Order: sequence, then structure tokens, then C-alpha cells
Amino acid sequence: MPRLFIVDPNLKSLHGHYFGYAARVGRAAESLGVHAVILGSAELDLPTVTPPVLPSFSQTYWQEMQPEHGEDPYLHLGTSARRFADELASALARWEVTADDALFLPYANLAELEGVGLLANRLGAALPRLSLLFRRDVDEQGLDAGVGPRTIGALLRRALGTLRAHPAADRIRVFTDSDTLTDDYAERLQVRVQTAPIPVDERFTALASPRAPRPVVISYFGDARTEKGYHRLPGAIGRLVPALDRGDLRVVAQSNFNVPGGEPGIAAAKRVLAEQRGIDVLHEPLHDDEYALYLGESHLVLLPYDADRYVARTSGILAEAVHAGVPVVVPEGTWLSEQLRRHGAGVTFDARQAGSFEDAVERALARLPELLTRASERRASFIAFHNPDRLARFVCGAHVLDLGRQTLDAESAA
Repeated sequence: MPRLFIVDPNLKSLHGHYFGYAARVGRAAESLGVHAVILGSAELDLPTVTPPVLPSFSQTYWQEMQPEHGEDPYLHLGTSARRFADELASALARWEVTADDALFLPYANLAELEGVGLLANRLGAALPRLSLLFRRDVDEQGLDAGVGPRTIGALLRRALGTLRAHPAADRIRVFTDSDTLTDDYAERLQVRVQTAPIPVDERFTALASPRAPRPVVISYFGDARTEKGYHRLPGAIGRLVPALDRGDLRVVAQSNFNVPGGEPGIAAAKRVLAEQRGIDVLHEPLHDDEYALYLGESHLVLLPYDADRYVARTSGILAEAVHAGVPVVVPEGTWLSEQLRRHGAGVTFDARQAGSFEDAVERALARLPELLTRASERRASFIAFHNPDRLARFVCGAHVLDLGRQTLDAESAA
């Protein structure tokens, strides 16, 4: 049986989207006759899960990319690349990886790209089919690495050039998960780039049944972070106090911090929400089942994200809301607003205009019955593309899928 190795050093626990993302792709690959193995952080804190997750990597994205204060960023990237290559080689060695396998990096970055180049030289003709999925824009990687937007493009091209010179270069694919990112990477790297699906859990598709009419549930999901716009919530909720006090409205606000004590201003926003009647402030990250339960009860999802960060970057929560037929409030000029225009329903706001988010929430509530109907009716094409089976086919490729079919046929005949 061919294998699909899903490599995500950020995966530490059941919380967040990292495990769910990898597990959905892995399970879809298994159904295609391809055995899935997930390689996660060395700091794994997981129960026994399927597909299995193996502790493998000592650095997350931020540790790989971001130098310590005063550290040379180029030396840091080189050290991260060598460490990633060594740790990935060690993880793969036990499996005797071959060219009949597939290797998928769902959160690829410059350090990992350079590391894979080192690994490719070691493996030679045994290099598996390699799928690199970039989910942050090029300039953002440059900012994170401390090398700047101009240099990051040159470094990415150089690192990718090493792979393109490899004898197995025909087995290497570059993906992003948004059309805007695809255009940017194709232009900056001067290679063919494809837009890959987002592997939305099938359970969300079944959540589009009618919600209870009262109370209306407004939800915010994800860490309590400035980038996610959590600090905008008190202003919008402040306008809804009468409905909250009457019990006509309920707010669910996932409020776990991403750093100890929260980012500046976030703890204060959380205190304001916790003091208001009718608001469920969730202090801990949600497991997948809990999250699905809350999303299934939601009439409206708030995504007040930093527009500059999400011009091209995707949102798993937005994708899940579209699958579930839930209207959203999102910033204009982003990937999120483009999906709303094409597939979903909701209201946009101008992140640079004071009061725009608060106005958008009120407009969405005023039009809620219409938006719920529209969200349910317009999601079919999004669901058809953004699902785990389609992404598994993208990253496995024709040769591995053919071997998987042979495996399934042999098992069926037996």
C-alpha cells in the first residue's frame, strides 16, 4: 500500500485546526487505498487517534521562521532548515520511504522548503511525490522571517530552484489554498502554482438544517487575538444589549488566549464580554465536536479579521460556515469577502472606517431570514471543491492513487 506522509510541525493537540485538517486529509487518503501517517510536533499531547500522529519536530512555524532578538535571520533560517531536514529524514527512515509514496506539507514555508531541498538530495530517486502548500502570502513570510518582502521572494525562488534541479522534479507540486495567493506565488516564484481545496469536515455540510428561531445565536470562533479582531466584539455587542437582556439574542465568544495573558487589549475586551448577560464566554479551545455543536446552533458568525492580513489568506472557519449554511460578517477586500460574494451570504464591513463593523452586524441581523436562505442555497459549488477527498487526490497524485486503487482491488478480490 502506498503511503501519504502529512507533515505539520504545528500539530500539538486536538485544539485548533491543525489536527482536524491533517486527520481529514488522512482519512480521505485511506478511503482511496493510501495509508496515511501524520508527522506532528515533538510536544504532542494527543490521545490515540486515527490516522496515527507521530511526534517528530522540535519547532513550530514561528520557531522555524522567526529569529531570536539580535539573531541573524539568515543564519536562523539555515539552522531551521537543517533541523527540519534532519528530523523529517529521521521520521521517514523507519518507513523506508520510496517514490511510490507521497509527502504533503500543508503549512509550507521558506525554512521547510530549504529543508526539503536538503532531504531531496539525500533521498535521490526515492524522493516521494512532494506537495508544498503555502498558506501565508510571500510578504508576510518575509516579515515573519525578518528578511523583508524583496529578499523573501529571492530566497523562495532559490530554494525552489534546488528542488526543480532534482532528478525527480516532475513529482514536485506547489499549491496555495486561495486564487489570490496562487497568482502571487506564481508571479514571485516563476513556477506553476495550483489552488488546492480546503478540507472542510463533511459534518458541517449537514448542519444547514433550520435553526431554532429564538434566541438568535451570534458566534465568534477562534483564539481571542488582535489579528482575528476579537477586540472589535465589545463595540458591536454593546449595541445589542437590549436584545441580550430580553433573551432574544445569545452570543457565543470563544475567548482563549494565544499567548499567556492575551495580546494587548484582548484581556480587557474579554472582561467586557464576560460582564454582559446573554454572552457565553468560552475560556478554553474547542474540540471538533464542541465546535460543530456551537456552529450548528449559530445564525450568524462574526469574522472581524485584520483586512491587511487576510487579503489573500484563507479562513477555515469561513469555509466551515459556508458548508453549514451560516451567514457571516467579514472585512471587505479580503479572501473572505470574495467567498461571500461568490458562494455564501452575509455582510461586509470596511475595517478602516470607525463603526463599520458594528453597523454591519446590525444590518446582518435585520436581514437574517433572507441571509440564512441565501447561505443555504448558494453553497453547493463551494462544497463540491472544498472537501477532504478532493484535497487528498490533489496531494497524492495519479501514480499514488493508481497504486491505491490496485490495493483496494486486491483487498476486494481477497
